[in-house]
Amino acid sequence: MAKISFFALGGQDENGKNCYILEIDDDIFVINAGAKIPLDSSVGVDTIIPDYTYIEENKEKIKGVFITDAKNESFSGIPWLVMKLKNVTIYSSFFTKALILDRMSKYNIEDATFEIKPIISELKISEKITIIPFSVAGSMPGSIGFCFQTEDGSIVFMSNYVVGNLGVYGETNFDLIKKISHNPKGVLMFISDSGKSNVPGKAINKLFARSFLEKSFLQADKNSRIVVSAYDEEMVSIQEIIDLSLKFNRQITAYGKKYDKLYDMIYKLDKLTTNKIKSLPTFFDYKFANKQKNSVVLITSSPERICHRFNRVLQNDDAYFKLKKSDYVIMLTPPINGMEQLYAKVLDQIAKSVTNIVDISESDFGLARPYKEDISDMIDLLKPKYFIPIQGLYRYLVVASNIAANNKINRQNTIILQNKRIANFIDGNLFSRKKLTKGQDEIYISGYGIGDVSFEVLKERESLSQDGLIIVSFLFNPVLKKIVSKVEITDHGILSRENRDSYHEIIRKIIFDNFSNIKKTNDKILKELQQKTQKNIKKKIFRIFDKEPNVSVIIHNIYPEEKELKMKKMLWKDAQEEIKTGVVYLEFAVDWCGDCKMQEPVNEEISEYFKNRTDVKLIQVNAEEAQLFRKKDTEYEVLFVPTHFVFKDGKPIFKKFEYAPAELLIETIEEALKN
Repeated sequence: MAKISFFALGGQDENGKNCYILEIDDDIFVINAGAKIPLDSSVGVDTIIPDYTYIEENKEKIKGVFITDAKNESFSGIPWLVMKLKNVTIYSSFFTKALILDRMSKYNIEDATFEIKPIISELKISEKITIIPFSVAGSMPGSIGFCFQTEDGSIVFMSNYVVGNLGVYGETNFDLIKKISHNPKGVLMFISDSGKSNVPGKAINKLFARSFLEKSFLQADKNSRIVVSAYDEEMVSIQEIIDLSLKFNRQITAYGKKYDKLYDMIYKLDKLTTNKIKSLPTFFDYKFANKQKNSVVLITSSPERICHRFNRVLQNDDAYFKLKKSDYVIMLTPPINGMEQLYAKVLDQIAKSVTNIVDISESDFGLARPYKEDISDMIDLLKPKYFIPIQGLYRYLVVASNIAANNKINRQNTIILQNKRIANFIDGNLFSRKKLTKGQDEIYISGYGIGDVSFEVLKERESLSQDGLIIVSFLFNPVLKKIVSKVEITDHGILSRENRDSYHEIIRKIIFDNFSNIKKTNDKILKELQQKTQKNIKKKIFRIFDKEPNVSVIIHNIYPEEKELKMKKMLWKDAQEEIKTGVVYLEFAVDWCGDCKMQEPVNEEISEYFKNRTDVKLIQVNAEEAQLFRKKDTEYEVLFVPTHFVFKDGKPIFKKFEYAPAELLIETIEEALKN
């Protein structure tokens, strides 16, 4: 009997970066390695991926990375996974393989570090494990599901699918899935995309908006342009635009992905399969979009970026394309969670720029994800022992669990997992749920670098954009324990010209208050003072302006020019002669000792204090040279360094076997001189 574990590194209670781990005994299968585009890229994060620490630490057990489809949320994290995991084998459809290779080329990843194998038939991993791929209908060609046949039953994994037949875009064939999932012990687990489980009905019924689209094509003047906003991964929907462009004899261009090349791939794929696409439309270069009449302009992007792309056009920042009053604009992009407000603003701006705009809402048009009835039909077909909803916000995973309950799945057998929460099965029964503690929840990527932007850096960038920045710098003398220069202040995004001088004085007062009357200085104390000052300035500015700027206090330590100190370094045999007469301060020290290094500013202060005095001698002896560090001196009991003595006429009147402050030593020497 098998020990099986399933958990998500990403994709649960969020939109994007789907990555799931299926572990069967000592074999690990990575299913999807997606990325997530941040809703707001103003803080400098381009991509968010799961933390692959677990995969990296268990790389010897990895049997492959299995990709279901070519959506960003399913495969776009692969370059960073391959950077961590050398010599990995990636399994996908032929179409998805082409897009993975294209993505890899952008990151200059050598082919020798990975291998992509199209998986078109069953893959035997061992005597106990076989993986069978099967086609599903999806928004892009080449979408597949996986059936893992184990000794405890079959495990069916389906992502980004719809129930039905979409021709070149795939078919979810119930008879085939029923056949390949057959196992003497039944279906152990059905793991299903549930991000749209709240939407009633079947997804296939809302994938097509032809009636809305054709109406616009009919109404549009022959010399005008039809501008269509579409999600670049919802190619089923874009197919309708292409078909109508052919029907109404309009040339087409795409502002986004190179759809002329991508569509050519689809056309060739169709010729090998369904043969339903009869001809290709005429694509023209986007650079001529402003000049081309009787055309269709596709503005495509991801759900997170489509509004930003339109904003670029609306603000006249695009070099080749501008909206005209005569344009017919069709918005085929219902907003995802978190983008509703920005989407409404963009619609408002478009309405001010053109005469005709059609906004097709989510109630009339949907994305290629399983809806309520799709999930229900699949559960009814497979009759799994356990149901695991994946790939969506938590509330939708709960809705999916209710669908399973309505299909006679025991509620205790519906498992809703958060990221990194592991479901463990032994002998085909749920044994435990525990948390995978290693690693971070997600990794932020700026450019191509992995993990080079921390959460703290993001918060600082966000604060900079909202509340501004104050930089304070000055010179500080650790020996004299005081500021020895003018306090320079630079501010951005918070103070006006009129009030800048007065508030700079407030900041300077905080600086001088914190750095006056310092009794002792070292790196730790200065760091604490720096942090305290930054907090004090931030609090003061908040009281005045109701803003919390980033405050940076930069301390430049400066030491006085080296000069010959009154304190003399001597050999122990010479020092023994010197201490016989008068008042003598004697210090035993070693060069490498941390406490002795702390004593250096003290020595300078003592030398500075007695520099014009002839009634005292200051002597330093290397304790190691005198072998006093290793061997107790019977006369002076030197056991530790630094060790301080004050002698008067050869007799020790003061001794201290540890670090001593200058004030104490100076006071002791003065008392000896008086007496």
